[in-house]
Amino acid sequence: MRQRPLIAMALACEPRFLVADEPTTALDVTVQAQILDLLHDLRAETGLGLVLVSHDLGVVAGSVEDMLVMKGGRAVERGPVATVLSDPQQPYTRELLAAAPRVETRRAAVTPAAAAPSASASASASASASGGDVLLEAVDVRREFGRRKDRSIAVAGCR
Repeated sequence: MRQRPLIAMALACEPRFLVADEPTTALDVTVQAQILDLLHDLRAETGLGLVLVSHDLGVVAGSVEDMLVMKGGRAVERGPVATVLSDPQQPYTRELLAAAPRVETRRAAVTPAAAAPSASASASASASASGGDVLLEAVDVRREFGRRKDRSIAVAGCR
């Protein structure tokens, strides 16, 4: 509950530059989105300079144009958010992206008649090679970071 008043106090001074260190940590997703939208709008309307410190790649992707990945207090990789997230050059950055939570399962053989076509994901109930029933199968999975026009696709069409 203390984060919101502190963010309001910092913004009330109408700063030209703001360093926000984990401004949305521990906030529910609705309030988090409101805070990030507010920062985005202030940047667009007033030219506010923003340094956003966060471990949440989704928050970073939707809030800034360039990102700097740090390890042990040292810069590891820097560049446009879309480039760093979609084509990381450094092993540590690849490790961070690999650590993002995702649901992964082995894919069972699906007959064309059992598959339900979809642009983003589909589910089918068919027998697997081991004889059990497939309860849910994700096809054409995407992992995106960010919101609105600033969305960066890190994984697309995985099978």
